[in-house]
This record gives sequence, structure tokens and C-alpha cells, in this order.
Amino acid sequence: MEDFWYRFEVLGGIRYMYVENKFDFYSDNLDSLSAKDNLWDGFGGIRLTGFLNDSISATVRADVGGGSSDLVWNVAALVDWKFKHWGSAYAGYRVLDYKVSNEALGLNLQAKGPVIGLAFYW
Repeated sequence: MEDFWYRFEVLGGIRYMYVENKFDFYSDNLDSLSAKDNLWDGFGGIRLTGFLNDSISATVRADVGGGSSDLVWNVAALVDWKFKHWGSAYAGYRVLDYKVSNEALGLNLQAKGPVIGLAFYW
């Protein structure tokens, strides 16, 4: 087994989310309320990946940004198993948090939970 090694990366980009909320009321005075918006946010962050061997790695990622949103942040921790040169399976946990207070849409959203997936390389 080779020695443990790691990779540090600086991240930057643009995150996009389309949001549409609709509330239906069962009342003679009010039928429904709705709001929708396109959220474009720049972000910056870091990613640190530690390689236990040629096939198993662990990654932590964090980023923060804003733009259309007052604040959006994301953190994730993943373990990856590269089973062939063309593919890997990963599992972990992620939290994505949005805070928006514009006139069209007031939003305080946090999505969190387990992540599983497959990655293919070519």
C-alpha cells in the first residue's frame, strides 16, 4: 500500500436554481398565491480529497456565495470507491442552504441528507 496523500483544490463558479412556490386556499376570498424566481449565485470554496489507496478516497467540500440570494452555502463529505479505471461509487452527506429576501420571493431553504451515486470516467 502506498503512503496516504491528498489533493487541495480552490473552487469557483456559478450556481443556478429555479424556484416556484404555489399555495392553494380553499376559501371564497382567495384562490392561490404564487411566486417564482431564477436564482443566479456566484460561489467560492475549497475541496480536500485524501487518498487512502489507489481505489478509496474521502472528500470534504465547502463553498459560500451570493448574488440573487442573500447567502447560499454548501458543505459535503463523501467516500469514493474506484472499482475500475472507468467508474466509481460514492456515498456521503450534503447540506445546501439558501437565504433569499427579495420582493418576489422570500425563501429560507435547507436541503440536507445522504448522497449516493456512480461516477463514470472517459
